[in-house]
Amino acid sequence: MTFRKLIFWVHLSMGITVGMMVLVIAGTGMMLAFKPQVLNMIEGDLRFVAVEPNIPRLSQQDLLQKARDIYPNIPIKKVVLKPDPRMSAIVKLGKDQGLVFLNPYTGQWIGKETQVTGYFRSIESMHRWFALKGTYKSIGQSIKNWSNVMFLGMIVSGLYVWWPFKSTWFKHGLKGRARAWNWHTVLGFWSAPWLFVLSFSGAVLSFWHAKNIGWVKTVHTGEVGGIVGQIVAFCASFCAIILVVTGMSMACRRLFKSKR
Repeated sequence: MTFRKLIFWVHLSMGITVGMMVLVIAGTGMMLAFKPQVLNMIEGDLRFVAVEPNIPRLSQQDLLQKARDIYPNIPIKKVVLKPDPRMSAIVKLGKDQGLVFLNPYTGQWIGKETQVTGYFRSIESMHRWFALKGTYKSIGQSIKNWSNVMFLGMIVSGLYVWWPFKSTWFKHGLKGRARAWNWHTVLGFWSAPWLFVLSFSGAVLSFWHAKNIGWVKTVHTGEVGGIVGQIVAFCASFCAIILVVTGMSMACRRLFKSKR
């Protein structure tokens, strides 16, 4: 067996092992791609306030105390104060009570999150630990994390197997396995750099506990590049789904054929 063929079988084996997990991760990633824009549009009256030009914003500690005064019987997990002076202060409540918004200039209560925020929270739960709860949450998170690492290996091994073939665009008139192979190689070639960035930044967030490093998260979501970056992240996630579907299709054809 040649080294290239060995890498091919490693690539195929990893795809069969984590294919379904990658489908879930990529699919939920697509749903989360434009989360900021959707929330700002639907919850605009909660998330934005009138700027007070001559009044400084309250400190996080002052806003924390305001939140405790409003919710004396609910623990306050954290208060988020965005750099944008137009943004409300976001208060994360304990006991699964969700988010509330305060005026950062006065500390006045504005309102509580809508169902849309809860919807995105459910998608994030599926994206990060397959929506498992309780003691199973850490298991789901470990499965997701290692699936992501294996997907990184699939990106690198896929490029190695592809090289030096020059099939970098779609061919018309193909059917069956030939069409699946063409789509798989073309989309894999063009999306590989972006998928690598998304997967690697996801691994950093998962294994190195970099959740407080804001730029890593913005790289992972594509927000570092603004709306263009988010579109790229959305398209790359869509390509990941097609890669899994075409890859599984070819794997099944190969394995079932070998058994005949």
